Amino acid sequence: MNGAEALLREALPRLDALRETAPLVHCMTGAVSVNFCANTVLALGARPICAEHPAESAEIAAQAAALSLSLANITEVRDCAMRLAAGAAKAADIPMAFDAVGVGASMYRRELVKCYLAEKPWLIKGNASEIRALLLETGRSGAGVDVGAEDRAERGEEEKILALACDAAALARREDTVVLLSGAVDLLTDGERCFALQNGVPLLGKICGSGCALNCLAASFLALKAGRDKKREALLSALLAVTVWNVSAETAEARGPGSLAVELLDRLGRIGGAELSLRFSGEEVRI
Repeated sequence: MNGAEALLREALPRLDALRETAPLVHCMTGAVSVNFCANTVLALGARPICAEHPAESAEIAAQAAALSLSLANITEVRDCAMRLAAGAAKAADIPMAFDAVGVGASMYRRELVKCYLAEKPWLIKGNASEIRALLLETGRSGAGVDVGAEDRAERGEEEKILALACDAAALARREDTVVLLSGAVDLLTDGERCFALQNGVPLLGKICGSGCALNCLAASFLALKAGRDKKREALLSALLAVTVWNVSAETAEARGPGSLAVELLDRLGRIGGAELSLRFSGEEVRI
């Protein structure tokens, strides 16, 4: 059993625990993806609330078991509400997962992200270009919120994957948190160890909101707060979220992105620990 498999075995009991307790998860994401994110959390077994009015966001965040924030489709009002929610979550020691969507696409987002990193999220998520933008504090043009061609690493491109793993680990060390770099190979690191998670299908990239939904799943598992070590909690929660999401996609009977989006919700409600263990593909990366 390799290190990634051992970590998955430790995380698996959380799937049943989540379905038994149905924690309340505050999901703050863009209008483009909010419905899909809420349905994803419901299908898994948790309870989403998507309040984003500045007058109530902090109060609701303080009542929730976890908070999921995303820069996707950002607006001035939602930024205000998310800052208030992030502050309330930090004050109450409520786990927060932050998705740095499109952070390299504009100076505005690069300035905003500093406020959210200051609230010490338990997990930072982004694609390769977003993680590099966070690490280097620079932007890029032309790719929007998608990963840039120069940053894309496919399965089998070991040198590029290692370079991305080192970037993710450097960001994790700087921010003293756990980083999830999503892509054809998902990379998960606490700055000391890094795991390459290889499940999933390319068609996931054709579903708008799939990345935001994954962040909400990670927050859902974080909501359990099963241990005292925040980094360990974030590692286990993110690993399980990625595995549940990607194995559900692999086993869905989909003809295209539309049917995959529907099948994903169906599969999330039925997926079990035995199937996850059987299909899991991951290994530790030496960084």
